[in-house]
Amino acid sequence: MAETSPSPGRLPTLHLALSRFRTQARAAVRRNPWLGAVAGSSLLVGLLIGVTSFILQSHFSALYQDGQRLSGWQNYLRLGAPWQALLPVVLAALLAMGGALRLSGTQPEPPLSLRGGESASAGELRASLRAERRVVSRAFVFMGGLVGIVASRWLVYSVLALSGNRMAGSTWVGVSIELAFWLVAGAAFWNWNRCHRLRMESWGVYDN
Repeated sequence: MAETSPSPGRLPTLHLALSRFRTQARAAVRRNPWLGAVAGSSLLVGLLIGVTSFILQSHFSALYQDGQRLSGWQNYLRLGAPWQALLPVVLAALLAMGGALRLSGTQPEPPLSLRGGESASAGELRASLRAERRVVSRAFVFMGGLVGIVASRWLVYSVLALSGNRMAGSTWVGVSIELAFWLVAGAAFWNWNRCHRLRMESWGVYDN
């Protein structure tokens, strides 16, 4: 049977897409240098947490197999990916979804932090709304950093599972489910950030 070679136009198209993604990523980092710092920090912290959690999981699993009694937090670490850790993630996702739904039907109103309420000037109102916009944007970036940490931890367990480690392999499904929940929560925060930005722009309030 003859070997199939990639289509001549496929590789250039893929290379062009990767080049465009790199260009857009560099431009985003130049506009917001702290985004690169958050991404790099989440990667390093996630790798550190992944390695540390695996070491602790191995340690407490060995103690458990030896018949020693573990405390609540020790048993929590022994499991590697307990379902209880997903409860705050689900709550955060629901709050973000609720925020996005609320924005779809709200009318322009002064933020609670604005002193003077309806008597405030247009400039004060715009400045207060910009401050509110920055808070929502930072919340989204913070959530993205947390998702990056969980993704890095998943990467650690994936590498260990592929290398033949039985404990990492048995925990990989749970870590993958954990990452899936975090990705859903991240998507909910992204949608909330998008809805808030569009609503602010419709009121004439921009980031800069």
